[in-house]
Amino acid sequence: MKEYLFQRLIGLPLVLVGVSFVSFALVQLVPVDPAEVYLRQAQVLPTEEAIELTRIELGLDRPLYQQFLSWLQGVIRFDFGRSFISRKPVLDEILYYFPATLQLTAAALVWILLISFPLGIFGALYRESLFDRISRIIAYTGASIPNFWLGFLLIYFFSYKLDLLPTMGRGSTAHVILPSLTLAMGTASVYIRLLRSSMLDNLEKDFTLYARARGIKEKWIIGRHVLKNALLPVITALGMSIGNLLAGSIIVENVFSWPGVGRYIVEAIFNRDYPVIQCYVLFMALLFLGINLLVDITYVAMDPRIRLGNKK
Repeated sequence: MKEYLFQRLIGLPLVLVGVSFVSFALVQLVPVDPAEVYLRQAQVLPTEEAIELTRIELGLDRPLYQQFLSWLQGVIRFDFGRSFISRKPVLDEILYYFPATLQLTAAALVWILLISFPLGIFGALYRESLFDRISRIIAYTGASIPNFWLGFLLIYFFSYKLDLLPTMGRGSTAHVILPSLTLAMGTASVYIRLLRSSMLDNLEKDFTLYARARGIKEKWIIGRHVLKNALLPVITALGMSIGNLLAGSIIVENVFSWPGVGRYIVEAIFNRDYPVIQCYVLFMALLFLGINLLVDITYVAMDPRIRLGNKK
């Protein structure tokens, strides 16, 4: 395990440097001069002289490699510059909005587990039954409906027609139900099909037949052997989904006016707040890498046969 963990950790700095370069290059590819954007956001007339002075102030007059190295040094010190809009440190702004996105993602994960695990497991155990057919209809429907449309449907039904849940904002537990369900439905639909197919595959494996031949109770075979092996691909997909949920909450947060990072980054894109966009790209990349590393470690812990660094 230590050797495997070391192999994964040693490559992280190179990946982060590559992501940092891509994030920095985003500003260089935009058609508008960041100095001009900075002046317009400060409500200053962007004359040629003002733009030139601002470029010097922001260090944009230096060669690109010097700008990148300077920005990379700031990143190492967790200094991503200041927002063009609020004039506050960018990292502080993202960390301020991140707990709301984290709360939404955590609630969505609860929905994913509550929906996908029962439907996927029992759909496989009672194959071709009425329950299995209903679960597949739910999976196909959930995977086909776009998030923003599902969000509007839930608002119309539960908020407008039934007046049961609030439509927007963040406050009580009731506020998180609709946006988290909207965020979770597409991913839960994928897991229903993934878990069902994985369960069916393991139910036909030789170790299942041998266990039944030995007279082991069916509930022990399902719980200790079939389900454990069926969860391996689900855990891998779950790790990817956590990052996707964090990054993909942009649409849901805007539909429900949820004050998270997703809504904040959309405003930054519209306002061309480049320091915020750069920090967001690197921040989400770091989250993806960290989550994937934890998933790989969990995968290895559940299946001891996986030892990438071991020699036979």
